[in-house]
Amino acid sequence: MSHAVAAMVVRLRAGDGRNGLLFGNGGFATHNHSIVLSRAPLSAVRFPHDFDYQSRADASRGSAPDTNESYAGPGTIESYTVICARTGAVSAGVIVARNPAGERFLAAVSKDDTATI
Repeated sequence: MSHAVAAMVVRLRAGDGRNGLLFGNGGFATHNHSIVLSRAPLSAVRFPHDFDYQSRADASRGSAPDTNESYAGPGTIESYTVICARTGAVSAGVIVARNPAGERFLAAVSKDDTATI
């Protein structure tokens, strides 16, 4: 993110626009960061800000389905990922799915199960 900020400052100082918005994420796409840079002071900006929006996000999201940690059987995939080592070799797969009752469950996929991976 620091390289993006430096590049945006150079562009703004060169006269390429008045404002710049930068967005980045980190962790496993679990941390979001943004910054607005401007060539002029932003009159509406007041500090300090409370950037904790977790309660608003929780209220918007609604309730999460129950999790069934012992379920085995058919399901509908909601999301999945393939985990790779630094060498690029597959380490494992993870599936997030729903069973016919609507409960959420996880499934681990062995790196040797190449058809599923």
